[in-house]
Amino acid sequence: IYCNGACRVIHGAADYTFIDSDAVHQVIQTVDSYPDIHLVLQMKDEVHAFNYEFDETHIEEWGLQERKIVELDESCEHQTVKIMIYTHNMVNRVGQLPTELYEELKDKISDKANLYLTDFGEVIMVVPNQISKYSAIVEVCEKEGFKLDEIAVFGDDMNDMEMLSSIQHSIAMGNGADEVKCVASHV
Repeated sequence: IYCNGACRVIHGAADYTFIDSDAVHQVIQTVDSYPDIHLVLQMKDEVHAFNYEFDETHIEEWGLQERKIVELDESCEHQTVKIMIYTHNMVNRVGQLPTELYEELKDKISDKANLYLTDFGEVIMVVPNQISKYSAIVEVCEKEGFKLDEIAVFGDDMNDMEMLSSIQHSIAMGNGADEVKCVASHV
């Protein structure tokens, strides 16, 4: 399970839930109005599109394959499973995002996508609103015949709250957000 639940892989078969294409378009337009704010669209099959010229020296740090980096165009809006918004180059972020950007995005797309302010205010994550890590875990457990009390989950940030608070054996990472540590069964 990854992309905040938007991709579930069972026995090698991937199933995706995409962000509403209007929401993706709105995010791209909104971010474009903020200088020095970058975004990446993560799409089906680990394909990525950036709104800036991606520095090839960061390919290994991101765990990407060069052939899976595509130009950001309208076709990307229909196959996006996660958007990450940040400063600089994500690997070496240089500070918090403007609060007004998060609020503006919430006003524009919260009915079409879920937004999370993560990494202590340095990243905005946008994911489909019809799925979460928790709902994906429930789906995979049902398909594989597991009970929720037979699994363990771990997380460290705001997008992990529902999952950590809903699963009996939940672990928050020691360097995670304080709110996350409060809802997990173990730290």
